[in-house]
Amino acid sequence: MSIGTFHYPQPANEPVLSYAPGSPERAALKKTIAALKKQVIDVPMYIGGKTVRTGKKISMHPPHERAHVLGHFHMGDKKHAIDAVNAALKAKDAWAAMSWENRAHIFLKAADLLLPNTATILMVLLCLVKVKMLFKPKLTLLVSSSIFYDLTFTF
Repeated sequence: MSIGTFHYPQPANEPVLSYAPGSPERAALKKTIAALKKQVIDVPMYIGGKTVRTGKKISMHPPHERAHVLGHFHMGDKKHAIDAVNAALKAKDAWAAMSWENRAHIFLKAADLLLPNTATILMVLLCLVKVKMLFKPKLTLLVSSSIFYDLTFTF
């Protein structure tokens, strides 16, 4: 039974920035690269809404700069994989029982959180871990994240 009429905004393409020398977007990118390279992050696993740190840390390096440590992730084992699958199966029923309007709201909120607020940080991370040129991370980021979330409920 329908409880109302719902309308969601049409997705719009993000602006294509030039990243030309001297441009504000290039300055922001360089500033973010410098800030992120000063940090060493700790990346735990998240299983069933809980933070899991195993203590078995593996270092992460840019492929082009192996001596630089970006951070460490906590290596999981077979038990962690099983726990993650079980947590996903447990959440499946609640997700399936949720109205499509609420699911749409979650996806649209995720899209709003990803861009534009975190676009520069995500692009820098892609540049550091994948050694990508400037335009490729932007395209990868847009195609695999906010556009997906926006388009999921448009068509």
